[in-house]
Amino acid sequence: MEAATEVIPKVKRKTKQKWMTEEILNMMEERRCAEGNKEKYEQIHKKVQEKCNMSKENWINEKCKEIEQQRKHAPQTMYRNIEEITGKRTFLSTGCLKAMNGDIIIDKEKILERWAEYIRELFKDYRKGHNVMVHNFAGPLIMKEEVETAIKKMKNGKATGPDNISVELIEALEDFGTGKVTHLLNEIYDTGQIPTDLSKVCHDEIITQLKQLNIDGKDLRIKTMYWEQTAAMRIENKTSTFQDIKRGVRQGCVLSPDLFSLYSEIIMRNLENHPGIKVGGQTIKNLRYADDTVLIAENKEDLQKLLNIVEEGSRKKGLELNSKKTEVMVISRKQESPKCDIFINEVKLKQTEKFKYLGTIISNDGKTNREISARTAQAKINFQKMKTILTNKHISIETRKRALQCYIEPVLMYGCEAWTISKQIQNKLEVTEMWFLRRMLRIPLTAKKTNERVLNEANKRRSLVRTIRKRQATFLDHVMRRGKLEHLVTTGKIEGKRSRER
Repeated sequence: MEAATEVIPKVKRKTKQKWMTEEILNMMEERRCAEGNKEKYEQIHKKVQEKCNMSKENWINEKCKEIEQQRKHAPQTMYRNIEEITGKRTFLSTGCLKAMNGDIIIDKEKILERWAEYIRELFKDYRKGHNVMVHNFAGPLIMKEEVETAIKKMKNGKATGPDNISVELIEALEDFGTGKVTHLLNEIYDTGQIPTDLSKVCHDEIITQLKQLNIDGKDLRIKTMYWEQTAAMRIENKTSTFQDIKRGVRQGCVLSPDLFSLYSEIIMRNLENHPGIKVGGQTIKNLRYADDTVLIAENKEDLQKLLNIVEEGSRKKGLELNSKKTEVMVISRKQESPKCDIFINEVKLKQTEKFKYLGTIISNDGKTNREISARTAQAKINFQKMKTILTNKHISIETRKRALQCYIEPVLMYGCEAWTISKQIQNKLEVTEMWFLRRMLRIPLTAKKTNERVLNEANKRRSLVRTIRKRQATFLDHVMRRGKLEHLVTTGKIEGKRSRER
């Protein structure tokens, strides 16, 4: 770390605008010095404005180019870039906290103590001894190529751990650093001992499940990584005391999703031989993505039975279902959904008409109207956030159209592959498309301009609905080739009578 501090240069000046360059900053400084000379000041000011507009347009084009490349290969990265440019940020408020007795805490030292207390209570558990009985020490050598691949997959800009080693530093060390990291990982893998800094990050159940899968003996010593795990809360430049983490998986660890999936899979296996919904001769009882789980049944009694099994299995594994975050929804053709009383430990669950699952609104009528309305509203909010760019006359119309296509339309079309496009929905989408163009061209609401004139002025054709249909066809092709659950749901027959007009 000392060598890195000495060798790696530090950034001298931070700018609020990401398109700002060192040249423009120097010109601004020159302009400031010329405040006493009006003529010279105006000349420099004009050059600064021209440079700013040019730099901003070049930056937008570069970001749009990134988005266009990420759309096909890295959609999650694409949406993160959209959030970055639209200014969507969440900030942690550290002004006050509630104590266990409900009192408001303002003092920073007491806030840190409260966080430490919260972490201690949240992750406490009663565990057996640390020793892991390993009957074999089999396990392949970690290869340098594997480490190189893992480093390439790591994301930049992430906070460092207690060791203060960033991803960028590991990448900068290149071949020499990769060799050192490979040697360190093999040493940890062989001995089962993890350095103290690396360990600061119902573990018994995880190890039990791994044993049952007959994995290599060396891999079973993953318990070392979890047993002496600690965590602390940092607020501004102050850190709370470190507290033991006695359950749960490591935040940000690449193994965590797999370990949690293994854990939940064992619980869900208890549902095998129980009723669900039959599609194409196969019974579907649950849908899972990480810790987001949906239980499905044909009636209230079967759903309660499934929930009881999951609740009991989770409790035995040290997990607890949160009744406040669990909701019930009845999919029905009736205008008013039938009442469905479902309980977790005698606590009645809230029945809802819609809920958001993986970023998409699911409605009790089975239609996508609410989701499309929500997507439209979110796209308009993002348009307003980028208004200074999208309505800027100093930026060419082609660049602004490209920004609209890259940053606003993907927000509107998120999940559009599953939409049902009726004539009414198509008209609504076309109205939204024209809403974007009219505001981009600064056409007032009172102006009597036809849509055709607006399209000609923007040198554009209607493309939103056509793009959605193209994405739906591409997704259908993907589903048909995949040959898994998605294919079954798309092509399989659902038992029972079909409704009229279907």
